[in-house]
Amino acid sequence: MLIGKILILSLLIGFLEAQICEVKQVRTVNGKRMERKVQTCCRGYRRIGKGPKISCVATCQRPCGSGKCTKPNVCTCNAGYQNFNNVSSNRCVPACKGGCSKGTCQSPGRCVCSKYHVLDTASGNCLPHCPSGCPNGKCVLPNKCSCNAGYALNATSQSCQPSCDQNCAFGNGVCAAPNRCECKTGYVLDKDSKSFMCRPVCRMGCDNGVCRAPDVCECKKHYQKGPDRNCVPICTDGCFNGNCTAPDVCECHEGYLAISDSVCLPICSAGCPNGFCEAPDICACNEGYLKQDNICAPVCKGGCENGFCDSPGKCSCNEGYGKETENRCAPICEGGCENGFCESPGKCSCNEGYGKETENRCAPICEGGCENGFCESPGKCSCIEGFVEEAVNRCVPICEGGCENGFCESPGKCSCNEGYRKESENRCAPICEGGCENGFCESPGKCSCLERYEKESENRCAPICEGGCENGFCESPGKCSCNEGFGKESENRCVPICEGGCENGVCESPGKCSCNEGFGKETENRCVPICEDGCENGFCESPGKCSCLERYEKESENRCAPICEGGCENGFCESPGKCSCNEGFGKESENRCVPICEGGCENGFCESPGKCSCNEGYGKETENRCAPICEGGCENGFCESPGKCSCLEGYEKETENRCVPICEGGCENGFCESPGKCSCNEGYGKETDNRCVAICEGGCENGFCESPGKCSCNEGYGKETDNRCVAICEGGCENGFCESPGKCSCLEGYGKETENRCAPICEGGCENGFCESPGKCSCLEGYGKETENRCVPICDAGCENGFCESPGKCSCNEGYGKETDNRCVAICEGGCENGFCESPGKCSCNEGYGKETENRCVPICEGGCENGFCESPGKCSCNEGYGKETENRCVPICEGGCENGFCESPGKCSCNEGYGKETENRCVPICEGGCENGFCESPGKCSCNEGYGKETENRCVPICEGGCENGFCESPGKCSCNEGYGKETENRCVPICEGGCENGFCESPGKCSCNEGFGNESENRCVPICEGGCENGFCESPGKCFCLEGYGKETENRCVPICEGGCENGFCESPGKCSCNEGYGKETENRCVPICEGGCENGFCESPGKCSCNEGFGNESENRCVPICEGGCENGFCESPGKCFCLEGYGKETENRCVPICEGGCENGFCESPGKCSCNEGYGKETENRCVPICEAGCENGFCESPGKCSCNEGFGKEAENRCFPICEGGCENGFCESPGKCSCLEGYGKETENRCVPMCETGCENGGICVAPGKCSCMEGYIKSGESSCKFHCPNGCFNGSCVAPNLCVCVVGYVYEFSSGMCVPRNIYQLEPVSSTDSWYEESTASSERSSSIGDLLVWCEKFCWNGTCVEEQCTCEPNYKLHRDEEDAGRLLCLPICERECINGYCLFPDVCACFDGGEPAAGYLCQSPDGSAMLEHSHGRSTGKNRLIWLFILVGIVSVVLSIVIAFLMCYIYKKHSYRVDKNEQKFGVYFSANKADIIRA
Repeated sequence: MLIGKILILSLLIGFLEAQICEVKQVRTVNGKRMERKVQTCCRGYRRIGKGPKISCVATCQRPCGSGKCTKPNVCTCNAGYQNFNNVSSNRCVPACKGGCSKGTCQSPGRCVCSKYHVLDTASGNCLPHCPSGCPNGKCVLPNKCSCNAGYALNATSQSCQPSCDQNCAFGNGVCAAPNRCECKTGYVLDKDSKSFMCRPVCRMGCDNGVCRAPDVCECKKHYQKGPDRNCVPICTDGCFNGNCTAPDVCECHEGYLAISDSVCLPICSAGCPNGFCEAPDICACNEGYLKQDNICAPVCKGGCENGFCDSPGKCSCNEGYGKETENRCAPICEGGCENGFCESPGKCSCNEGYGKETENRCAPICEGGCENGFCESPGKCSCIEGFVEEAVNRCVPICEGGCENGFCESPGKCSCNEGYRKESENRCAPICEGGCENGFCESPGKCSCLERYEKESENRCAPICEGGCENGFCESPGKCSCNEGFGKESENRCVPICEGGCENGVCESPGKCSCNEGFGKETENRCVPICEDGCENGFCESPGKCSCLERYEKESENRCAPICEGGCENGFCESPGKCSCNEGFGKESENRCVPICEGGCENGFCESPGKCSCNEGYGKETENRCAPICEGGCENGFCESPGKCSCLEGYEKETENRCVPICEGGCENGFCESPGKCSCNEGYGKETDNRCVAICEGGCENGFCESPGKCSCNEGYGKETDNRCVAICEGGCENGFCESPGKCSCLEGYGKETENRCAPICEGGCENGFCESPGKCSCLEGYGKETENRCVPICDAGCENGFCESPGKCSCNEGYGKETDNRCVAICEGGCENGFCESPGKCSCNEGYGKETENRCVPICEGGCENGFCESPGKCSCNEGYGKETENRCVPICEGGCENGFCESPGKCSCNEGYGKETENRCVPICEGGCENGFCESPGKCSCNEGYGKETENRCVPICEGGCENGFCESPGKCSCNEGYGKETENRCVPICEGGCENGFCESPGKCSCNEGFGNESENRCVPICEGGCENGFCESPGKCFCLEGYGKETENRCVPICEGGCENGFCESPGKCSCNEGYGKETENRCVPICEGGCENGFCESPGKCSCNEGFGNESENRCVPICEGGCENGFCESPGKCFCLEGYGKETENRCVPICEGGCENGFCESPGKCSCNEGYGKETENRCVPICEAGCENGFCESPGKCSCNEGFGKEAENRCFPICEGGCENGFCESPGKCSCLEGYGKETENRCVPMCETGCENGGICVAPGKCSCMEGYIKSGESSCKFHCPNGCFNGSCVAPNLCVCVVGYVYEFSSGMCVPRNIYQLEPVSSTDSWYEESTASSERSSSIGDLLVWCEKFCWNGTCVEEQCTCEPNYKLHRDEEDAGRLLCLPICERECINGYCLFPDVCACFDGGEPAAGYLCQSPDGSAMLEHSHGRSTGKNRLIWLFILVGIVSVVLSIVIAFLMCYIYKKHSYRVDKNEQKFGVYFSANKADIIRA
């Protein structure tokens, strides 16, 4: 340690000493040269500070930066820094690990790399960056890789890919490692191939098809892709509930039966009543039914109380029950249950307050009885008829209307008080002997006069008339009656009467009139003014003066004529303002008549009466109709208007005069025979309604009928006969047959093992076995056949509710558990009380039990167990204290019974209604109010003691046999008389009357009652009575009257005065004196005639106030008769009997009918009222005088021809009754006819032609795509989708080493040619294509060494075999124009038609004639020049000419020489520039941040 410190100190001192140098200093002092040593800083150092002590520091020519100058021109760097370029004189710069090559060290340890470089943390340097990462190589320059051995650089992607000597892509593989090919995904190695070859794999298999690409199975004819992507046979009409086992062969599933070639239906062995067979032996119920124990039972929502569900929604009742509602049945009691309810079938129970009278009737109970009545409802009495309630339990008799002056003896029968007699059933009137004329008997024996009468005698009152009665007498108070022939002028005066009055005269005496001067009698009662010579159409206004009727004018003194303003053209003035037309004319206006043509003049006008003339362009069809004329006729149509034809429905115009039938959709290869019906051209037959196809007699098997009688074979087929083509398969078909070209099909029961060999097939495989022979499997040991294709393990004794898992070992199904080795039973968690586990988790009840919970069943007793419980199925047990009454009902038990009661609950009695408890077990009847002299026999009913009888419900009185008339039974068998009575016998007491009873009997003590027919005159005397009195007479004996003098009997009780000679229309007022009935007046002493106030114009007074009309007249009002016209005067009035006159605006049609007149007529209508037309049914008004036909819902694009019938406008056809649609000749495919001859496209479609719209795809459908629906592209055969709107060529085998330039056609890169057998590009050294001039020469060459076949059929088969993509025409392989035939030099079995491009396609291929395509997918420059994929090597077109190939070789050589020369020149230039730049230190210093002079520094290599 000490030595170390000494060493450091020595070095430090040495270092300091190195900084200070001693130099000799020579001075001359006084001419004397003096020399001395002085200390100074050594070279490269400088002094710092002042003072005697020297301190020196090293100096460096340039700053050290992040360091210190420790020695002259030596920089010592701080930590993390180093001298630039590791030269000690250089400044200190940041130090980075590894030196930060290709980057800048910006701070210690922080290296920032240059562009396109990345930091390598391990070395600390920046390495060039290649985005691809250079797998299998290394990045030597930015974005430039150098590959490892066995790998080649892809210049475009700058990635190193393994290289293989073999062409891996040709064999559907990839070069996975140097010289190691691996199959692509979806391919497997073909071990049988001599070279590397992978074949596509279809993981789901490809039975009945060919695996074209990975998981791409191409199905054979009559097969299609199934759900598992395998090929399954096609059954054209389907295979419902079956398997399509072969084309159009449908095999039903097990349990199904075929009902047609394509439909299988399930079989239910037991049938499905009320349902249908849903699956084998599984029924599904019809609507309204529900499955119960595998039977479809009807369902009734809401249940069926006391019944059962008979059919869906319909209940039927149990026996003894009837329907109350849809879901409830109520018990039925025959005979009903009056005042009760039917408790159960045949058993009634009474309502509260009622007791049983019979089995079906309950009677109400009223406590205390109902005297003279009956118990109507509990506690309420109703009286018997004729009685009314007086008290709660008592009724008294009723006399309707009461008993005035008497009393009600019994219902409806009154008895009168003394001094009164019956006047009516309800009234007793006082009796006055001798009666009371014009008065009334006020009280017995006393008369009073009526108001305004006065007493004339004791028994008669006379009427009073104030002021007397002149020419008459006082008939009644204040009312005078006139003498005969007189009538009342005032209340007290009568004047002579002239019946009917005396118009324009005076009544001189009764019935006799006198006329005023200038008037004469028209009738007995009417005087009219007299005008000599009369007044025609007027009236005699006053004597000698006529006046005209309104709108008439005087023609002479005695005649008036009607006035018509404006005259009457072709007619005459019939009545005021009304013209009548001459015969054959009708009114056009009020003053004008026009000729009439019966039936009208359709499309014409009426020229003269009965004669029509047609409008221009029309001709007469009938007398009344003109039809339009179309020159040249209207074939299949009708002339709609002059010169214009309209077609019949289903036709359209061909020319102006001809219509042809329309067939929607056209008639391909045919013609339209009639509307909607096509006929085919000769040699063609109908395929659809609109399409005819060529007919080849005998058909065209495996071909198609090209034209009538000529078949063409499908591709890959050759003609065997004229009508049959057969498929051709190379190499034969072992155990099979050639199904389609190049495709073998196996015989029945065989399947393909290889392309040309079939092995036996067991359909569905042989699970747990092997296929022994076609369709026959054999099982492995321990297995047995379950089906033809499946072997299942065998478990001896079976596996009930389980399955045989392996030979001899059972496993249970889910929800089941093992009971024994061979039996599994269902498991129900919680058990199944009174039931069994039917299926896992589901219990079923034993018979007679029903589910209470999921795991418990309880016994069921039909009808329930009232007051008990169901002990076992159908057996009830009673609750404690109850006993069985019926199978389903228990009743409580009371020991000792319940007399007059019922056992309410065990040991407890309740009394019946009306009973009360006497002891625990005995009830006795209760009678409200007790039972006087008796006992309570039953509730509310008393029974009397012996010798007593009921007086009221609660009272018994003693009985005396024979009764006690007018007495009372004092005790049983002993009567006592009432007061005022005396005993006549033991049982009868009679009343006692002092002084006797004349014509009567003693009714009651001291009161006489008269004998029948007599009435009381005094207390002890009775006189005869005549019921109803004896008006104008007296009662001679009971019921017999005797009339007074001058009177005679009218009825038993009435006498009327007698007038000799009678009183016609009157009555005999008093003996010998008549009075007229009201409304009549006296004509003679004995005759009255009727009076009609106001007279009877044109008639006579038939009865009071009622006139009768003279003949030919009828009543208009009470006093006026007007003339009658038989049949009436429609729209007119009756002028005189039998003669009508029309109202204004009407004209006579018949004698009794006037019809309205409409100026201008009413076309297609009728004149409803003057000047107003109404249209016929089905027509509507167009103008005031014209109606046009109406078509309900209108006539879209047409017009209404007649009511309800539309005709279409030109260019339109009928679609419906009311709609015409535009017709577009040739139809509008994918569009609609917008207007005649103009189609509009549906949305998403665009016009291709006038009649055809095609779907539109916005972005187009590129490269062989077809727009099949709006926005949807579909690729043609041989193309596949490359995007939503683009297709690309499809080569199934991938087209490795080439490009897919057309469907299934590859164009190979240089060195490869196309092999048709594999669809791949193979190395050129195998094949060489050469142009072929013709098939003939080629055929001759290829068959020179073999025998030729002279058969044309053989030649054709030969041509079709070798002509790969040409057409065999007359046994020659021919190419399309601009295509050339090529062949293989070494193999004569390859012919190919390739497109011709006049200009060579550089780095591309000839896609179509004169159209080049580039290998990289780019667009060729100038139409033929494509860029090289890797920028150096140029690909030769696989089908280029030999001249192009030579040209390319020389081009490559030239490019190579130029490249070498350029490389040498560039190398020299780079060296020169590099050298020059290396020695420009100043520029390098500036670039790298070092600043010092170039001429004093060492060389720095940049």
